[in-house]
Amino acid sequence: MVEACGLGCNRWLGQTTWVIMGHYLGIAMDQREQRYLKTTPSQMINLGHYVVAFLLTITVFGAIVGIPYAIWRYLVVKCTIYELTSVRIRHHRGVLNKTVDELELYRVRDYQVQQPFWLRLVGCGNVVVVSADRSHGELVLMAVKDSQKVANTIRALVEKSRRARGVRDLDVGPANGLE
Repeated sequence: MVEACGLGCNRWLGQTTWVIMGHYLGIAMDQREQRYLKTTPSQMINLGHYVVAFLLTITVFGAIVGIPYAIWRYLVVKCTIYELTSVRIRHHRGVLNKTVDELELYRVRDYQVQQPFWLRLVGCGNVVVVSADRSHGELVLMAVKDSQKVANTIRALVEKSRRARGVRDLDVGPANGLE
């Protein structure tokens, strides 16, 4: 199954691949919202849980607990979806009860890429997005493929969104840590 994610990526069987397009992230406020990325975290974040579940399956009681636990952890990660559009970042989560958090891109203040060793082994990383939103001050996109490209796409979309809305970021307070 191939799913188009707008400019920049295609999903095929759950794997995100980036495609070079003729133009880069052109956004106008009168256009409809475009999706640039839709991905799920890597199952690599469950490695520790899977090891514990495997060790529990040695005993009969452990198999009764370990196997459903491993399946549950798989479903939790599989049901977590990160969606990046021209206007917002959506974070879908929940197996039985679904929750969707939205973060408007013009509110993003900073972003950071964290690549722990065990995630770098499989080409993943965490993208931390810091915003001025009171309800979602920090959003962490856990274990996403090509995390540096995702962060660069977020940066470009934030700049486009701010320019389209006429938003300027103003820091009020002491300069350079001086009081």
